[in-house]
Parts: sequence; structure tokens; C-alpha cells
Amino acid sequence: MSNGGLVISLLGPLVFQCDGELHSIASSKRRTLLAVLATRANMFVPLQQLVEDVWDGVPPPSAENLIRQYVLRLRRLLESGTGPAHTVIETRPSGYQLSAPRTEVDSHLFRDLVRDGTAVLRRGRHEEAIALLTRALGLWRGSALVDVTPSALVTAEAMRLEECRGAATELLMEARLARGDHQSVVDELTYLVAAHPQRERLRGFLMSALAATGRRADALAVYRDGRRLLVDEIGIEPGPELRALHQRILADGGTEAAPSLAAAVEPAPPSRPCDLPADVVDLVGRNALENRIEAESLRILDGARRGGAPRVLVISGATGVGKTALAVRVAHRIAEHFPDGQLCVSPADAETELPRVLRALGVPARRIPGSMQEQHECYRATLRDRRMLILLDDASDESQVRFWLPLGRHSLVLVTSRSVLAMLGGAVRVTCPPLRQADSVELLRRTVGGERVDADVSGFRDLALWCTGVPMVLEAAGALLLRRRDWSAHHLVRRLSNGRPLDELHLEGHAVRCRLERSYERLRAMERRLLSWLVRAGDPTPPLPRFAAECQVDPADAERAMERLLDLHLVDVQVRAPGEPVRYVLNQVTRALAWEKSGAEGRPAH
Repeated sequence: MSNGGLVISLLGPLVFQCDGELHSIASSKRRTLLAVLATRANMFVPLQQLVEDVWDGVPPPSAENLIRQYVLRLRRLLESGTGPAHTVIETRPSGYQLSAPRTEVDSHLFRDLVRDGTAVLRRGRHEEAIALLTRALGLWRGSALVDVTPSALVTAEAMRLEECRGAATELLMEARLARGDHQSVVDELTYLVAAHPQRERLRGFLMSALAATGRRADALAVYRDGRRLLVDEIGIEPGPELRALHQRILADGGTEAAPSLAAAVEPAPPSRPCDLPADVVDLVGRNALENRIEAESLRILDGARRGGAPRVLVISGATGVGKTALAVRVAHRIAEHFPDGQLCVSPADAETELPRVLRALGVPARRIPGSMQEQHECYRATLRDRRMLILLDDASDESQVRFWLPLGRHSLVLVTSRSVLAMLGGAVRVTCPPLRQADSVELLRRTVGGERVDADVSGFRDLALWCTGVPMVLEAAGALLLRRRDWSAHHLVRRLSNGRPLDELHLEGHAVRCRLERSYERLRAMERRLLSWLVRAGDPTPPLPRFAAECQVDPADAERAMERLLDLHLVDVQVRAPGEPVRYVLNQVTRALAWEKSGAEGRPAH
């Protein structure tokens, strides 16, 4: 770095040097803004992105105006010197850019020096490598961005810089060992291993240095201590390089430098997970809907990358109607538009899913934070600039979706839910309806075989009608007929109509009752009461005001209960002519479950 002009320093407390004089920034928001612009030096940052970064996703209403004021004050500070003004904050349409030579932002200069040091070390030029790496590490004045208010971006950037710092330290130790400085590095390596006990390369270098100076027993003790730590605290054995070095020391002293330059200086390139379930082969009757969702997804993606459109598409529908299969099919069709990977997440189980997802995204296990809040910040920051497809399967409510939304605009989130998620602002919504009768018969044909269906066309049409177009029920009925080859489709329809259909359809791998009960358990007392009344009322159902009158409940409470049943697709609205009262319908399995839960005796009314 030059003494004149301007230098912005992020490798420690955030300061800038102007004409050789150090300056700090008192305002925490302006410090954060400068940190965001400096980490993205020479890159355009949209105004809305700055708002999200500075307030970590919870901005005040006046945030955009405040950003403009902060930029104005930062300009005055940065341009106050008499030296050459290489670094400036440029105003661009809808955003800003910090234009600066890489030598005037210490984090960028650090990375450049480490990159150059790595290159010469690979070519065996140890003296040059030591000089470059020593200069790079000399830029550090403490922990990166230590006085910048933590946020998803700041935390992730600090983690990346600290990881690079650790890798650069390992490279410097390797270069010094290759030069033959075994004795002089023992004390430094002893300190570094104590400070970073899980970094196996540092432990290997210390073992090599000790063995080279005749201290084989101490080198073996370093290995034993490291192995005990890894086994007791993490449950893993040391890596193959460290185990091989241990064997060499046991055999002949192992004086060569341990773990070679296999580890990169920069953190490993981002993982590109392909975490989608297998595509569904027998998806029947959904071609038009697939095409529509694919077109909507790509339209959303295109608009989002230009800065204005939503990034979420919700596929809602009744339990078992095939939402997940449809979402998985579309996800596979559009996966090529997301080169940074695809994830499938169960949004309700954040405590288990967050660590798994972070590992899939390439975050080393030792770098995954302990608390869920820190893991969430790491998740959002890791995804910020990636082009990812994220499938959230079976979201219960809007808060679960918001939790998993990435901060950047380059990703698309596909959501399946029994709810329409009406309060999720800006989302595009598609309803997955039941199958038509012809498609239902085709699904049964693919399950039980064409010959059997052709021999009993009317029976299978009746069975398809009973199943009301719900693939989960159709598949269970088909599986039951496969098992009971002595039953006809008509016979199964009679059993389902006159007995306990959920018991009949209870087969391994077809947990119809279990999946329905998950929806039922989300209902409040009034909603369960209304569902039970609808079942008892039969088809067509009486108007809703009659429920309020018969059950002596507030009509407004009855309306809210019906709104909830409709939202969860437990009840649907019957098509009616203008002027006719609204009637409600339930599919057969929902009716059967509600009848069981109501405690009524006898079979449900039809």
C-alpha cells in the first residue's frame, strides 16, 4: 500500500488512511455501509441490497434516504485528503459502486498477495513465497471487521477472510519448512496448534519440524493429542495425510514436510449441491400445469435478476394431491438455470436442516456456528450471490418460508404447502387441483396394469370417482388391488364406501391416514367443530349461517373457521350458478377422517 492517497482497512477495526493519517468512523451504520461497499469494491451494489445489508433485512421506512445521506458523508470523509483520489463512491442508477485500486483496500490486497505467494511456492521459489506471505499476514491488525455491526453479510465475509488468513499461515509455515527452518518454526507452530487445534495441516507441520530436530517422541505426542481431540470432540479420525505422516515418523523419522500444498489458499470453491429428490416417472395429467409453473418460474427469475420481481412460487393444494411430485418435476426441468446448485429443504425442521444445508453448501463442519441464529445468518450470507434453486417442501406457514429466503436476487424458491400462504407478499401462486377422471383412470392403469383396467372399465371409473382425483388415494387403491388380485374394482369401491376407508387404504408406503392427520392436527377447536358439522350435514352442505345458528357460535367465528378450512384445502367450494348459495364439498378421505374424529357412529353421509 502506498503512503499517499487513500487506503481502506478491513483486516481489524475498520479505518481508512488518508495522506498517511488514520481515520475512524463513529457512526455504526456508516461503518457498515463502507464495509459493504469495500468488500464489493469495483462492483455495482443496488440501493435495495445496501438497505438489506446495512439493516440486516429489517430496515426502517426511511432506509433508502438514510443510505443516500450516509453515502454523501462518506464521500466527504474519503475525499478530504490532498493526495491522489483513486478511491471514489460512484452513483449509479439505483445504486452505488466503490471504485478503488485493489491495493487501496487491504482485504483485496491481502488476497492478491496470498495468491501470488501460492503461485511462487508451487514453483519452488521459497524465498519469494515467504516474503509475499509475510507481507500479506502483516496487513492484519486483529479480527476482520471486528467493529462492524454483525449481519449476515459481515459475518460471512469475516469468516471467509479468517479462513484465508488461516490458510495463508499454513502456507507460510510450509514455505519456511521447505527452506529448512525447522528449529525456528517450532515455537510458532506450537502456539498455532494450541490456538487452532483442529487444523490438521498445522499439526502435521509441527510434527515434521519436531521430527526433523530429533524430537520424535514429541512429534508422536502431538499426533496422539490431536487424534484424542478429534475423536472425543467430533467423533472422527485424523485425515489420511496426518495418519501417513504419523506412520513415517514411526518408521524412519518422517523429516519431510507433512501435508503438502493440497489445500487451497482461498476457502474451497463453493459446493454445488444437487439435493433434489429423484424425478417422478409416473406423473399423470400434469403436462399443462408443469409447463405453466416452468414458465412462471423462469419469468420470476428473469424479473428478479433485473431487480423488481418476487422470487417465490407457491404450489398449494390438498393433502396427497401431488404438490411435491409436481414441484420436483419442474425443479428438474429448470435446474440448468441454477448453476450454483439445487436444494430440497423441510422448512419446519430448521434445527436439523440448517447444519445439513450448510454442509451441502460447502461450509466446513468446524465453521458451522453453534447457535441457530448464527447458522441462519451464515446460510443467508452463503447464498447471497449464488444462483440457487431452493425447494421448500410442505411449508406450514409464511414464517417458515421467510426464514429460508436467501437475501440475494439470483435464486428462486419453490414452495409446496397445503396453505395458499396468503400473507406471503409478492409470491406467485399456483393451485394443484385433483386429477380429472380420465387421468385418474390412467394412473390406476399404470399401477395395476392395462389388461385389468380394460377388462373392468366401468369398475375402475367408479373407483376413480370415489378417489376424487387425489393421487395419494389412487395409488393406495391401486396398490391394494395389486395385493388382492381376487378383488374387482367394484368390490373395492363397495368396501371403501361401506366400511372404514382409511383402514382399508392403510398399506406400507401409503400412509394416507398419517398424512391427513397432520393437516387435521393444525386445526383449532372451532375449525374441527365446523369440519365435523359439514360431514354430518351431508352433500350438498347447508349454507354456513346455518352452522352458526345450530351450533350457537358467532357468525364471524364461523367465517374465520371456514376461511381456514378453505386455506388448507380440506374443504372446497362447489361450482354454482350466479345467485345460488355457496355449498362446500369434501373429498372422500377427508370426509372419512373427519367422521372418525367426530366420534359419530355409522357411516358418513354421501
